[in-house]
Amino acid sequence: MFAARAETLSIELLVHIEEEDPDLVARVFERQRRRRVEAVRHHLDGKNLAEKVDALAVLLDAEGYLADTDGSSPECFHINLHSCPIWDVAAQFGQTCTSELEFIRELLPEARVERVTHKAIGAHTCVYEIHP
Repeated sequence: MFAARAETLSIELLVHIEEEDPDLVARVFERQRRRRVEAVRHHLDGKNLAEKVDALAVLLDAEGYLADTDGSSPECFHINLHSCPIWDVAAQFGQTCTSELEFIRELLPEARVERVTHKAIGAHTCVYEIHP
């Protein structure tokens, strides 16, 4: 009950911010992304790409994304997000999804990261494909 109210309040506040200053919404999502990167970067330090992908999936899973990896090979890795704990916000503010993609890209600078399926456009999961 309270979680639903908090999410409704978050959306309502973002709508009000957007009405006042649309650029501020983008800056808020950017600040939140940078904070997340700094909070988890140390979990990836000293790891090779495969280990980083696995560790990042564990971190995303802990955030409620029901994340896993599958079919990973040295040529291509996947992070699958089976759930979206911020779906209501993401459905209304596309910056949320852009921020998620940039979050993963910043944490894996040695790789090319692409989102190959996307819940916001009708897929059942979001899948990120990672190439060394």
